[in-house]
Amino acid sequence: MKLFKPPVVIQATVQLGYPESIIVGIGIALLAFLYVIPRTSILGAILLTGYLGGAVARLAIALKCVTACARK
Repeated sequence: MKLFKPPVVIQATVQLGYPESIIVGIGIALLAFLYVIPRTSILGAILLTGYLGGAVARLAIALKCVTACARK
């Protein structure tokens, strides 16, 4: 849930004393932690792959937009 940043998560994290900018970092750290523990390493690997795949897809879309706009 920390990767999606719903308002409830943002509010709870800020109430705990953490800044809003650190929320995604906490989510990634939790995924990496799942990957390190042998019992949950398969789940962690699947979740990390999905997260990084989404990041690469978003970057590809952004670069496509930039290059398309530069050609006009």
